[in-house]
Formats: sequence, C-alpha cells, structure tokens
Amino acid sequence: MGRPYSTRLVALAIGVSEKWLDNLLSHFEMPGVAKGRQGRRREIDHHGLLAIELARLLSREVRASLDAAVALAARAIETRSLTDARVSIGSGATLVFDLAAVERRLHEQMVHAVESMAHVRRGRPPALTRSQSDD
Repeated sequence: MGRPYSTRLVALAIGVSEKWLDNLLSHFEMPGVAKGRQGRRREIDHHGLLAIELARLLSREVRASLDAAVALAARAIETRSLTDARVSIGSGATLVFDLAAVERRLHEQMVHAVESMAHVRRGRPPALTRSQSDD
C-alpha cells in the first residue's frame, strides 16, 4: 500500500468540496478509508480514492442516491478484476466500470492536485521559545 492521501488532496483531485467529502465519509463506511477521530485526519488509500470516485460518478452521472452509490462502489471494489468491475443491480442489469480508465484519470488528477496544493498547517501554532519572543 502506498502513502495515504488526505481528504483535502482527494477533494481537490476529484473536484468536490472538502465539506462534501467530509459529509460522505462521516455518514458512510467506505473501503480504503480509515476513520479519523476528532482532531485527527482521515487517511484514504488507493482503494478508498477509487471507491469515493465511483460513488461520486454514480451519484452525479447516474443520479443514484448517495446511499446506493456508496453500496455499489463498495461492491465494485470488492469484485474488481485487473481492468474492470461488474456489479449486478438486479432484473438482469449489470453495471460495468472501466477501472483502468478511471484509475488513469484519477492518477492524472492526483498529480495535478499535488502540484497545485500548498501545505496548510493544522492545529495550534508552535509555542515561541524565550529566545524567539525576545527578538
């Protein structure tokens, strides 16, 4: 597993607000997303990034409810092959995700997001030492 991504980076890469992503992760359990406690950041691995993007695509492009989109995305991640995922949705219908294409696009968007994102410190600023405060 590679280095985990921050919610800020993931939101920037997939084109959603941090609030939307935070609400999604607060209300739904997703594969590849480690729950953070208050004051601690959530960690999202590659599978989590893919699951979040699939849920976003299903919600926005197919107009699935977010609840259904998250469930379908999780099933797609669980049943994936190397290049695609097939999820039966009943009545003989099957959704096919071209995961290779989605992952290529996500990789490009992540590279762009990393290059355009400045580091923002969180939490309390460090305390000034006596020598610094005398200056």
